[in-house]
Amino acid sequence: LAAATAGDTAAVRAVDAAARALGRLLAWVTGATGAGTVVVSGEGSGLLDVAGDTVRTACAADRHPDADPVRLLVEPPDFVMWARGAAAVAIQDVLVGAP
Repeated sequence: LAAATAGDTAAVRAVDAAARALGRLLAWVTGATGAGTVVVSGEGSGLLDVAGDTVRTACAADRHPDADPVRLLVEPPDFVMWARGAAAVAIQDVLVGAP
């Protein structure tokens, strides 16, 4: 991401491709689930800081024309969020078995 921000041509192409792929994935997931808001977090969440417009454009292009825009929230990665997610997976595994 830093290299793309600095203008490295190969990095810019890679970030653009990743942003378009993420946007298309979000369009598919939100279309399939009806979710109107997506929280993007973790180590890759910086992609939205660098190429958020590309993600949003790709997402909108693959959604139904009458669908509301997807609201994207970016949560920077931190240990508490990681621990909460790990705990949720562990609880799910104990209660209902492995996903």
